[in-house]
Amino acid sequence: MLRSRTDISAGNFLPQQSPSFTTASAADTQPPTIASTTVLDGQTGVALNTSLQVLFDEAVNSQKLGGIVLKRGGQPVAATLELSSDHRTVTFKLAQPLAPNTTHTIEIAGVQDLSGNGLSPVAITFTTGTHF
Repeated sequence: MLRSRTDISAGNFLPQQSPSFTTASAADTQPPTIASTTVLDGQTGVALNTSLQVLFDEAVNSQKLGGIVLKRGGQPVAATLELSSDHRTVTFKLAQPLAPNTTHTIEIAGVQDLSGNGLSPVAITFTTGTHF
């Protein structure tokens, strides 16, 4: 029901106005990017018990993480992946500590955000030291 009101000071009739607004959001067309990692590409002397994590700049699809792999000598290292509740951080849960004095590579491929935009493949290579 539309009502009216009166401006008492001037005696003018004021029509009731209904507020209106419009919302819109642009489609997400940008792929996720890597915001940070716990090891850097080319880093040496990495502790054997380092927590390996990859932080993305936006939430990623939990069904598209199969291309995130830790490798040693070209072979996958036994690990499971955990995705944080905000879907931005992937953590490797290793079956055993990292091998000492060894080059490892984190390969990241096939990752998509929640809109289906894909991250270009990335490789992060690092070398462990001898200490925990």
